[in-house]
Amino acid sequence: MKFSQIPYQRPKMHEIKSAWANALGKFKHATSLEEAYYALLAMDHEQRLFESMSVISEIRHTMDTNDAFYKGEEDFFSTAKVAFEALIQERNQAILESAFVEEIKGFVSSAVVERLQKNAEGFDPSIQSLLEEENELSGEYFPLTANIRGSLAGKEYSIAELGKLANSDDRETRRIFSGVMENAYGQKAQEFDRLFDDLVAVRHKIAQALGQDSFTSVGYARMGRTSYSPEDMAVFRQEVTEVLVPAVKDMFEVQEKQLGLNQLMHYDESTDFKTGNPRPKEGIPVLLDTFEDFFNELSPRTRDFYRELLDREFYDLEIRKGKIMGAYSNFVPLFHAPFVFETYNETAGAVRTFAHECGHAYQSYLVSKEIFVENTKNSSDLAEIHSMTMEFFAWKGMQALFGKEGAKKYQFFHLKRALSFIPYGTMVDDFQHRIYDHPDWTPEDRLQEWKNLETAYIPWRKYPEDGFFDQGRFWQRQVHIYKWPFYYIDYVLAQVCALQFFLWAQRDQTEAFAAYERLLEISGRRTFADAIEEVGLKSPFQPGSMREMVKEIQGFLATGEEKQ
Repeated sequence: MKFSQIPYQRPKMHEIKSAWANALGKFKHATSLEEAYYALLAMDHEQRLFESMSVISEIRHTMDTNDAFYKGEEDFFSTAKVAFEALIQERNQAILESAFVEEIKGFVSSAVVERLQKNAEGFDPSIQSLLEEENELSGEYFPLTANIRGSLAGKEYSIAELGKLANSDDRETRRIFSGVMENAYGQKAQEFDRLFDDLVAVRHKIAQALGQDSFTSVGYARMGRTSYSPEDMAVFRQEVTEVLVPAVKDMFEVQEKQLGLNQLMHYDESTDFKTGNPRPKEGIPVLLDTFEDFFNELSPRTRDFYRELLDREFYDLEIRKGKIMGAYSNFVPLFHAPFVFETYNETAGAVRTFAHECGHAYQSYLVSKEIFVENTKNSSDLAEIHSMTMEFFAWKGMQALFGKEGAKKYQFFHLKRALSFIPYGTMVDDFQHRIYDHPDWTPEDRLQEWKNLETAYIPWRKYPEDGFFDQGRFWQRQVHIYKWPFYYIDYVLAQVCALQFFLWAQRDQTEAFAAYERLLEISGRRTFADAIEEVGLKSPFQPGSMREMVKEIQGFLATGEEKQ
């Protein structure tokens, strides 16, 4: 069945609650492991139904935020998800208290049980109305940004179109259209401020209701983090500022000289070559065909995964009015299939994003037949290793899309961004810790704090004066800060691990890919620390590992710098 043919039906919450209560009662009173197992399976069925309808609704809403029907369904889910989360937490608590908890770990693994236990710290039935309020507020972000339009000389541009033009090889075009984009966002500045002010307020109320001083601990609980703490993150941030920031600053100084600029501006950062950045061949069909050849060659399982993705049309890459700007991969449990979403704007960055989302989707495909849906899930720090590592394996297919010289440029483009992303991503996480530790900050306080952090983490960045970004608003383009607090650092930790896979593949591609597939298979049943150790990666928190990795990558990048 193709995705467009899947019938959608709003979950009947009274029926789900009734079936859940019946199964939960049987689980709590089970006198044998068999009784407990099948009671869990009955709840799993209800979970698959609810989550599948929720995902389908969200996908169709993000495909067209102006569709009134699915806007209404998302309004329904902003409340229903909270009610369903209460059921999940009640089940999780029953698992933790069960006489069969050790045997249950054989079905859903001890790592899953640990994650469920951590999640429980961020929930209580008494905060249901606050969670509904938070969901409703965070749901405002996508419609707010999806309909932002920029205008120039009487022509209107979507944000996706502006993003492509702001990355033009011509500097004047970059400057002009970056300015148009800033102006477009600037028209919504007060709305961004108001929305985030409201989100911080309700999240602080949630923390207080749970007996916490800061929402930070609630965020960690929601993320199911069992392998590291805020204190570990503080140590990691220090290594980033000491090792990564100087290295990346040097990279941008070299770029400034190579481009012959007096001052590298923020809209120049993505322009690596005086002769022009790598440009893929145009058209979504070309992209899809190129990746089909790549996945056919990579392994039999990647071939089958991608063929199914195409045949069932579980993807949407077009740019349309009302479609959100962004990308994701989501899993539809009832149909055992991942869905890949992107606003593909035919840039090198968009190609990398497609590879990224295919990495998520491939992991979902490999675990899609798990008996219990909880085993298809994993902590986001592991999930982002799946996606970011696939970006590097996809290098094998880039010559067909960019040509021989273009593929070399793409590799340099990708690796440079992978390294330079780490300080930025770490800054986002640092920013969030500070925000939630100071819930009384005004919008102006937050803007100033972001500007202070930019000086520490990305000192090379320069904006035109008095624009949207120069005001300290660049973070307001980052959806994660609004919708998924404390998620962003997982991209950073994953990037460190993905770069290890990249260096490993330079030595032995076959061995590296085998370890990668092993990671995909075990992620739902392992903690972050246990999973990366099992497949042979070093922990990002291991002192000194960052310095060694950066040195190797700098050597690789030096061979790809364009000679003037």
